[in-house]
Amino acid sequence: MSDLLSAATLLLTVVGVIYSLWYGEISKAIDDAPKIPPSTHPEDRAAPLKKLREVLHSKAIPLSIASLCVTLVFLPPSAALVFQFVHRCFQLGPSILMKYDAIATSFITVELFSMSLAYLSSIRAWRLRQLTRK
Repeated sequence: MSDLLSAATLLLTVVGVIYSLWYGEISKAIDDAPKIPPSTHPEDRAAPLKKLREVLHSKAIPLSIASLCVTLVFLPPSAALVFQFVHRCFQLGPSILMKYDAIATSFITVELFSMSLAYLSSIRAWRLRQLTRK
């Protein structure tokens, strides 16, 4: 279990670092999109929209895919641990606390952080995608 926790933590760290490096540029692109002037000439909007698409394809989508992959890789063992815990709660009742496993709990916590990072990066990518379609 500790090897699994180490791998999950390492991958979450890598995706977290990439998220922190690219967050500013993705947020700036989302914030600047409403400032693109509506124009009757598509050529006037071409350069700003190109920049939005560039951020979308080079940063937002890859980050979203990477974070989703990390989440999905560790989802089956996480689900198994949760089901096992629930099953043992019904068997043992309150005495389950005497068999507390900090490693398993840490693994579930890392998976929850991974899920939240995947959710946040996917929302940003979706928002940026919507803005490039206008």
